[in-house]
Amino acid sequence: MPRVTCDTSIAPPIAARSVQKVTSGSAIASASTLGSTSRAVTETPITASASLPIELGITEGVSIVQTRNLQARGAVYNASVEDKKSPIAYGYDDRVAVYFNQAPVFRVALAGGGGGFGGGGPGEGAGARPSGRGSATDPDIPQGRPWQAPEREPRRSRAEQELFIDPDIREFIRGTIPPPRMWPRVVLRFAEANQLWVSGMLEGGAELAQTPAVVDVPVGRGHVVLFASNPMWRHETHGNFMLVLNAALHFDQLHVGHRTAPVEGDAADDDADLLNQLLYGHGPGPK
Repeated sequence: MPRVTCDTSIAPPIAARSVQKVTSGSAIASASTLGSTSRAVTETPITASASLPIELGITEGVSIVQTRNLQARGAVYNASVEDKKSPIAYGYDDRVAVYFNQAPVFRVALAGGGGGFGGGGPGEGAGARPSGRGSATDPDIPQGRPWQAPEREPRRSRAEQELFIDPDIREFIRGTIPPPRMWPRVVLRFAEANQLWVSGMLEGGAELAQTPAVVDVPVGRGHVVLFASNPMWRHETHGNFMLVLNAALHFDQLHVGHRTAPVEGDAADDDADLLNQLLYGHGPGPK
């Protein structure tokens, strides 16, 4: 079947300064105006087209995971509304069923690749050694001083891990962390594995469970709203239509309700204070 791209332009009463575009399939409208100082642009790529702003570097903090065991071919799954203050979620209850067809599976991480959602770092897994000393068969005990058992890594929820930055690398990557007002905002998240299935095929659901279903990514003065689900599939997903319409209706107000939304005139100070709180646990600057 041919792929269809729907471009809906919405102009304020006085001047045409903002645009909302919805793209489906493999097509996506140009995002060159997202950083414009005179326009607020919202791009809404759905399913396959969501990979383009990610791969082209338009968005930050969001990647697409290649699944190995997931079999979710065109079925209905549960998702929870994670951010009820987002205008995209206006009118929705705690849970909504969405249509999903195998891909994309999003991953949000402030620190880039990171170590997954379990609280580990790169290279950790079967046989990994926390201290990095010796071979896999040697006792993992530092030499020349009394041994103390390492602190147990805390279990973090998906949402917590997405904003977590390993203390060992915080200072090294501080310059690459976007300001808090530009952090990705997960609006909808797929349910836990045992509550995910509604109808259709599902195998290996753990790879889809608790991953973002709808992500609002600020870009310049505009936004890119990424959909892993298809809210307009064959005119059958009536319960999801308002996700797209809300994004269109509130195209220039999507920052409303964001816990890191900028306050006019104090955006830079707010960003610095919040980032210092994240990195150091206190106010402006290291102590």
